[in-house]
Amino acid sequence: MKYFILTGQPHVELIADFEMKEPISSFSFFFSNEFSSHLGPFSCIFDNDKEKTVAYVLEQLLEEGNKKEFEVLLHDSDKGKIVCNFDIVGELHGIGVKSSINDPDLMQFRGIIMPQLYNQAKEVNTYIYLLKRDIVDIRCVVSPKIDLTQVHFHLISPSSKTEIPFQIQYFTNTTTIETEQIIEHDYIKFTSDPHLVSLRKEIDFINISNLGTSLHEFNLNEVQASHNTVYDFFLHLPLSISSFHFYDSSGNISTSSYFCSSYTCTYNLIGRYPLLGNWKESFSISYEQLIPFNSTFVFPISLALESISVRNYEVHIHFPNGMKIKNVKCDVYNLCDHFKFTVPFLKYWTFDNTIFHYKNLDITSFHQMIWFEYSLIKESYGYWIVACFFLISFFLLIFFIMLIKLLERNEWRDWIYDKLINRKK
Repeated sequence: MKYFILTGQPHVELIADFEMKEPISSFSFFFSNEFSSHLGPFSCIFDNDKEKTVAYVLEQLLEEGNKKEFEVLLHDSDKGKIVCNFDIVGELHGIGVKSSINDPDLMQFRGIIMPQLYNQAKEVNTYIYLLKRDIVDIRCVVSPKIDLTQVHFHLISPSSKTEIPFQIQYFTNTTTIETEQIIEHDYIKFTSDPHLVSLRKEIDFINISNLGTSLHEFNLNEVQASHNTVYDFFLHLPLSISSFHFYDSSGNISTSSYFCSSYTCTYNLIGRYPLLGNWKESFSISYEQLIPFNSTFVFPISLALESISVRNYEVHIHFPNGMKIKNVKCDVYNLCDHFKFTVPFLKYWTFDNTIFHYKNLDITSFHQMIWFEYSLIKESYGYWIVACFFLISFFLLIFFIMLIKLLERNEWRDWIYDKLINRKK
C-alpha cells in the first residue's frame, strides 16, 4: 500500500469528469468526523460544457461509519465536470466520492496517492461507484506542489471481482499527464506533456482591471465582535489573474498569503487590525484578468468570521466598461445551518464602470459561502451601425414614396415641370 499525510493548511482540489448512461442527481464526498471538524471552506462548481454554475452542497452527519457527507447537487445531469475546493487543518484521513445511483451492478473505484514530499504516512482512499461502461475521469490536485512518485488505482467489478481497464487524467501545475493503460502490478503508465494549454487562445478577450478603482468593495456595516478579533476570509480566483491587491482603510495589505492549484489560486485575506464592537469595517480588492467573452464566471468568497456577527453586509462589484452583463445573481449558502437563498437580477447593459450593489446580508456563523455569478458579452457596435443604416434607409424610402404620392395628387407636379423642365429647354 502507498500512503500520504497532509499537514498544515494545504488546499485540495478534486475534479470529477463524468459521462453516465443515465442522469445522476448528486455526488457525495465523505470525511471522517475527526477530520471534518477541522475542515475549512468547501465549495464546488459544476460545468456541463455549456456554462459553469455554483453547485449547492448539502452537509449531513452520518451515524454509520462515523463520517460526514458533503452532497453536491447536480439536478439530474448525465455529463459534466465537478470542481470542488477545500482547505484543511490537521491530517487528512480519507476522501470518498460516489454517485447517488443505487444499482447492484455498480463498480467500485479505489485510488491511493503517495507524494514524495512526506515520509510518514496515513492512508487516503478515493471511492467512486459508477455504472458499467460509463466514462469517468477523476482528477485530484493537492497544493503546495507535490511530486507524485506513483499513483495506484483499482477499478473492480463487485460481482466478478476482476479489474477493469479504464483511463484517468492527472494534472499538476506544470505538466499534463494522461494514462495509456493499466500495466503489471495494477500500476498506470503515464505520458507527460511538458506544457499546459494557454488560456490565450484565438478567442476574443476582455481585460478586467481596476481602472483606477477597486473591482470589489466589501462593507461590514454593523460588526459585533469579541475582543481582539480579526476578520479572516478566503477568495478562490482563477490562475489568470495578476496584480492582485487587497486594501483596507489604511491602504494596501501585502502580508496576506495565497496558494495555487492547477485551476485556482486561493487568497487568505486577514485584517490588519482587530475589529471593534459595533464598528463599521471596509475593505476592497483589485486585480487584472484576461477572460473570454460569452462565458460564465463565478466569484466565490469564503468567509471565516470567528466570534464575529455582521448585520447589513454590503458588496459592490465594479463591472468593466461596455459589457453586457446577464444572469447576475448572488447565491448564499451557510455551511452551519443549511440556510440558502438566491437573489435574481435583471439583465442590463453597461457603458461605464457599473457598480452592482448587494446589501442587507447578515453573517452570524463561522463559515459563510457567498457566490457572485455573471456573464460578460461583448458589445458589437458593428451590428448597431448596420442596423442604423438600414433603419435610416427605410425611413428615407418611405419619405420619398410619400412625397411622390403627394405630388401625384395636386398641381405641384405640373408646376415643377413648367418651372424646371421647360426652363431648361
